[in-house]
Amino acid sequence: MTDQQNTPDPLSPDMPVVTDAHREMLGGVRIILVEPRHPGNIGAVARAMNVNGLRHLVLVDPVPWRDVDEAWKLAYGSRHVLESAAEVATLDEALAGVDTVVG
Repeated sequence: MTDQQNTPDPLSPDMPVVTDAHREMLGGVRIILVEPRHPGNIGAVARAMNVNGLRHLVLVDPVPWRDVDEAWKLAYGSRHVLESAAEVATLDEALAGVDTVVG
């Protein structure tokens, strides 16, 4: 059997879940969105983050989104990521204390 045959389908319910070990390894990763203009995109990013074991979302000068249903609906199952999202005015603030940046 090839490696490809051993790889689960990414849409399969049998796909491995993110474990506490994954979350611990990824605990220092910060996702930064610069000037997001659509609340739904903020929610969608939060959901994608959660599925991949990421929790730290920083928004630089975002549109108002906390009271927009679309953001919360698209973050389905990831409310904790949105609730803990930080908002800052500048990219320099978002990058404070960061050692490595990937863009």
